Amino acid sequence: MAELGRVLLQARVARGLTIEDAERDTRISKRYLEALEREDFSAFPAPFYARAFLRTYAQYLGLDAAQLLAALPHARLEPEVTPLPEISRPTTSGLSINWVVAGIVVLFLLAAGILLSLSGSGGDGGGLIPGQPTTAPAAEGAIEAPPPPVQPTVELPPEEAPPPGEPSGRPIEPTAPGVVPDFERAALDAALAVLGDKGMKFVVIEVENRDVPEGLVFDQSPSPGSQLEDDESVTLVVSRGGR
Repeated sequence: MAELGRVLLQARVARGLTIEDAERDTRISKRYLEALEREDFSAFPAPFYARAFLRTYAQYLGLDAAQLLAALPHARLEPEVTPLPEISRPTTSGLSINWVVAGIVVLFLLAAGILLSLSGSGGDGGGLIPGQPTTAPAAEGAIEAPPPPVQPTVELPPEEAPPPGEPSGRPIEPTAPGVVPDFERAALDAALAVLGDKGMKFVVIEVENRDVPEGLVFDQSPSPGSQLEDDESVTLVVSRGGR
């Protein structure tokens, strides 16, 4: 047995430990521990595992891990790699395809530029200026049409506009008897009027909400369209605004 494996085996036996004890304490499979004691490094999937397991095993046995790692035969840990065969790149003759594509693109851009210049310089050279109206001067003796009449602005009477300070929520759609309407984004006064008209019991909870105007419902229970039981109440969560 090689020197490194003999040191590990003697340290384990001197402490009265079995290979199963070492496996349980170090969480390293015993086939790897036995491979370290035999210096059979071909059992490890990569050199990194051999060095990591050796460091853990040496510390577990109370040995100098750095000294054992220095004595590790690195040459035996590195896998033999067969060099790849040399592949000769075929020589390409003639003009490169990249230059051909670049030439086609340049010709296309030149043709597009010529077409744009011809279309822009057509006619008598008096092009239109963007943003200015193209009004022709009135002929001599022509009668100009009068300007269109100005439509008066119609304002809502004061009684139709929403009162100042009160939230203007969306209208509440009617539902069948016993079916909970959709109160979200509706004004609290309108929601209470509908609940009273349908004879439904209700609970109102005010919560601060910066995203919803004050006085509007933003959550409810039960959900819209639910059939309300006789002993059940509708809970409305109303925005108190943000502070």
